[in-house]
Parts: sequence; C-alpha cells; structure tokens
Amino acid sequence: MSFASGFWATVELLVALDATSQSHSPFEDDVEDWLENVSSKVQQLKNNEEEKKQNLVEEDSVDYGNLVDCSFSCPTVRSRLELLMGSNVVRLTDRKYMLRLMSRIRQDHESQQEARIQDRKTRELMRTKKMILNRFIPVQEAPSEIRQYPLFQLYLYCDAIIEQRRRKRVAKKVKISKSLYRLLYPEKITDEAAIATTEEEVASEEDKPEPTKEAVVDDATETVPVTREELEAAAKEKELAEDVENGYAFSREEYENLHYEAENVKKLKETRTVDEMYAKAHEIVGLLFSLAGDEKRKRCAAVVREEETTVS
Repeated sequence: MSFASGFWATVELLVALDATSQSHSPFEDDVEDWLENVSSKVQQLKNNEEEKKQNLVEEDSVDYGNLVDCSFSCPTVRSRLELLMGSNVVRLTDRKYMLRLMSRIRQDHESQQEARIQDRKTRELMRTKKMILNRFIPVQEAPSEIRQYPLFQLYLYCDAIIEQRRRKRVAKKVKISKSLYRLLYPEKITDEAAIATTEEEVASEEDKPEPTKEAVVDDATETVPVTREELEAAAKEKELAEDVENGYAFSREEYENLHYEAENVKKLKETRTVDEMYAKAHEIVGLLFSLAGDEKRKRCAAVVREEETTVS
C-alpha cells in the first residue's frame, strides 16, 4: 500500500466517524488542522517529484560524451576555482557551467570591491581623526559623523568658550605722554613735521604771485612769465650757493685751486678731431721740451720731424 492510498483511507475513515459522531465534537478543530497539514505535505511531495523528473529530463538532454573538461596547473587559479565552484575541473563546452562560473566571478569581484571601498573609508576616517587630534584640521570642518564623538564634542565646547572670552576681551589703550612719545617714536615725529612743512610750503607757494621777467620782444621791453626750466635752474643755483655758504660744497675758485689744470690741457679736452688733438699735444710737448736738456730736446725734435715727413 502506498502512502497516498493509506492517506485517503484514513481520510475516509475520519469522515465516516465524523458522520456517525455528534454534530459538535470536541476534536473537530484538531482534525481540521491535521488535515490541512497533511494536505500541504502531500502537495509539497508532488512538487518535489515534478522537479526531480524535470532535472532528469534536462540531464538526459545534455550530451556528456562531447563535454571537454580541463584543469589548471597554476596554484592560484586552482585555488580560485575551488573557492568559487568547489572543484578545479572546468567544463569548457558546458554553457550552464560557464554562465554559473561567470556569475560567481562577478559576485566575488563585487564583494572584493565593496570590501576595498569600506577599508578605504575606514582608513580615511582614521586619518581624519588623527589630523583633528593633532589640530591640523579644526573640528568645525570635520564630517558630521566624526563631530558626534564625545572627545570632539568636548573640543567644540572648549573652542566655543575660548571664542566667547576672546570676543569679550578688549585691549586697554595706554596713554603716553608727549615727551615719552617723542623718545619712543622719533621717526613719526619727523614724518609729521615734514608733512606739516611741505603743506606749509605748498600753501605759501599758492599764495605767492607768479614769477615774471623782463624780455625784449620786437624792440620793446615786456614782462613775460618765467618758464619752468628757468625756475628749476634758478632753484639749483640757489641751492648750490646755500651749500657753499654752509660749507657743504666748494666754490668754483676753490675747486680750480684744488684741481688745477693748465690752459693748454683745458683746450686739449675741448678738441673734437684727432688732428686738432695731435696738434695741441705737440704744443704741450714742445713746452715740456724746453724744460729738458739741449741734446734730448734736439733728439726729440728730430723724431717729431721724421714723423711729420712720413705722415705727409
């Protein structure tokens, strides 16, 4: 007797007993639950038998005689295949096997990539924590998930207190007497005095009338304004005269006495051509020859004449 026939015989017996029993049996609910459980198990058994039949049909359709199996000798590849597929033998011509291998390789790659991303995030988080602890990065610029740590919350609280006290702090102004101020900051006093003098000079120059001079225009004497170049030349002459009076510079006579030059030397410096320079040099050398002896002077004169004849 099979399981199905025994099951249905039991069901018929229970139905017959139920018909002969009272209309309200105390075991009615238990019997219904048991019937539901048994029917679900029977349905599950039928589904399993159908799946087994379908798998057998698929296995029969595969031509195992034409399959090509291979195995790799590389230890890395062998261990990877055993980890993914449970065996180091690869069925190259089995499409289902290759698709399953490809999907598992993709899943393994995605899991490794996700693990690398998480590891990188963790390392970056630890690096940020260390930089905040060493005060290379302010806590205010830290990510929100890091700022929630108790230590960093304490940092924020301390920074807020320091900033609040810093705002309340006001620098006291120290009043310095004028005499002490002059001793401490003499350069500022001189700068202020120079600015004041320049302002006074500008104001006085604005008040002064425009300088003029008398010039002859068309046989008539007229008053014309002085040009800027003439004013600058007059200012330089005035400044030079003041320097001479104060002893800062030499006058023209004193300079000539200290740096004496003969008239012939001055004329030699004023020459413009080579011939004029040589002629003036011969004049100077002739004057110097008069200071030498007669024999030496005659010998030098002969040399000069020979040079003149060769040049001519």
